[in-house]
Amino acid sequence: MDVSQAIDSSDLRFLNKVDHQNDAGFDVPGATVEELMDATQAGIVDGATAIADLARRIPGAATADDRGILTASITALKALMDTGIVLKSSQASNGNLLKLWGLAVKRASTVGGPISKALEPDVADIEAISSDMTRTSKSILQIRRADNEQVFDTAVYMWSTLAHALGIMPLEISSHFIFEVVFSTRLKYKENFWTTQEYLVDCLDLIDRDVCKASVVANHDRNLMIDKARRLGAGFASVMAKKVVDPNAVPVEGGGVAWNGRFQPTSSKANCCPAFNRNKAHDNPKFLTADGTCRFRHVCNHWVTDKGPSGRCHYQDHGWHNCTNPNKCDQALA
Repeated sequence: MDVSQAIDSSDLRFLNKVDHQNDAGFDVPGATVEELMDATQAGIVDGATAIADLARRIPGAATADDRGILTASITALKALMDTGIVLKSSQASNGNLLKLWGLAVKRASTVGGPISKALEPDVADIEAISSDMTRTSKSILQIRRADNEQVFDTAVYMWSTLAHALGIMPLEISSHFIFEVVFSTRLKYKENFWTTQEYLVDCLDLIDRDVCKASVVANHDRNLMIDKARRLGAGFASVMAKKVVDPNAVPVEGGGVAWNGRFQPTSSKANCCPAFNRNKAHDNPKFLTADGTCRFRHVCNHWVTDKGPSGRCHYQDHGWHNCTNPNKCDQALA
């Protein structure tokens, strides 16, 4: 069956609205005025493109009524652009991607409820930690950071979903961007989430400032940017480790507090957590700081054969009790 016979124009308008196809996939010249208006309001086509196409149709309009409809549509689009409901052009989204990341992290951070509150990183502290950075914009440094991997992973998913749903970035481009900047950095280059987060923020800044496009930003001075991200990530990890004791924390025997779900950054020099590796509760008060943060790193401490004498697994997604490292061994290499 011909697909065009099974889907009418109203169905296509609905699909375009909810699916937010890339601008290149929408037939601007072939769309009716109503379809073009719907696509523009849905973020599929920017206002400038729609107005330019409608203006080109006016000289060829068959009747005065047709010309009136085109003129009225252009006027309506200009009003929508003035109020910010419709983007003036693709460049009008500059600055939105970084702000959207801050929003995603803020939303993701509150999912589990406020257990302990991290001190907001001080801009001066971060700049002092990495004084040789070329970017010193306070607006960038003040973007909220995820302080653990679960929040970071959730925020990445939320950012991608919001960028697609709001029409800021087509799904095809955002998927490629997240794969190259986030997944590839962590899986291929084995960077921790602190470094990956700073690299992501830096890439979003480059796109927002129109230095390069999302599709090629991962090839822009990657080694230098990763090195810079490592330094700043370590700085944020250190600053975010300072906690404000939550008066609502649940007390435990011995006058301590319950584990708040946080632990030391993977990049720190802290030992591997015994409780994490044995799949046991954090009920030893000696394992916790005053605010309930684990004193250790939550990485696997299983012996492995591919990291030299006394080599450890150090993967973050499992502990000794369920280690899946193909190179694990029962005893340390001499």
